[in-house]
Amino acid sequence: MDILKQLLADKGSVLLPLLTSKLGMSGDQAANFLPAAAQKIIGAVSGGGLDLGALLGGGDLGALISKIDIPGLARETGVDKETAAKGVQTVAPPLLAGLKEKAGSAEGMLSMLGGAGKGDLLGKAGSALGGFLKR
Repeated sequence: MDILKQLLADKGSVLLPLLTSKLGMSGDQAANFLPAAAQKIIGAVSGGGLDLGALLGGGDLGALISKIDIPGLARETGVDKETAAKGVQTVAPPLLAGLKEKAGSAEGMLSMLGGAGKGDLLGKAGSALGGFLKR
């Protein structure tokens, strides 16, 4: 997933220290956690059913987190479930901001995430997001 590599290259130097200082992860844990969490976040966003405008505007991350298999992420990355949930809460806003920066438009964001042509739900999401991205 090319967008994932771009986001990690752009945001990794900021996010890794956040994970180690804020959550007490070791450097290895953070380096293992970040790409896995980013992939889950992007998957949840591209899966639809989220208010993208609210997420990009700093809204409640609860809906996003509910779409991510936190216990699975914890097992995959070797952290406990609470740390995995807090880690997602920590890295999601900067990653979502990175998506917004790269997208430039609602259509661009949906296309980057593989959402183009997924039907009316994504079309409505794109329309709603369009106004937000023009701010």
